[in-house]
Amino acid sequence: PNELSNYRDNWWCAGSAPDYYRTPEKVPVPVAEFLAPAIREEADAEWKQLAAVPTGPNWLGAQTLAFAEKNPNDPRIPEALYRVVRATRLGCSDRATGDFSKRAFDLLHRRYPTSEWTKKTPFWFKSNG
Repeated sequence: PNELSNYRDNWWCAGSAPDYYRTPEKVPVPVAEFLAPAIREEADAEWKQLAAVPTGPNWLGAQTLAFAEKNPNDPRIPEALYRVVRATRLGCSDRATGDFSKRAFDLLHRRYPTSEWTKKTPFWFKSNG
């Protein structure tokens, strides 16, 4: 849990995005025919809610940037911004991921230029989503 995998299978992908690491096509969600229709409908509604959740790196980026704006003096912010940039490289990405990477990178370099975490972050990553 303290490491990011170089195989880019970190956290979660958005539920509606194709999983490029396993299959190039959308895989149909299996249906448990033995369940009552009401339970299947509930499961379908939950699946749709999960599909609306952004990718892990985008969620982390949004939460971290919002926290950094409200708490600029929190000593944990430089490391958190570093981790956002790293997550945008090593996690699932979509069209918005590169924006989170650049915003975290810019804030880290602008606000914390002498931080050890800034030195560990020479690049931001543009997504190919």
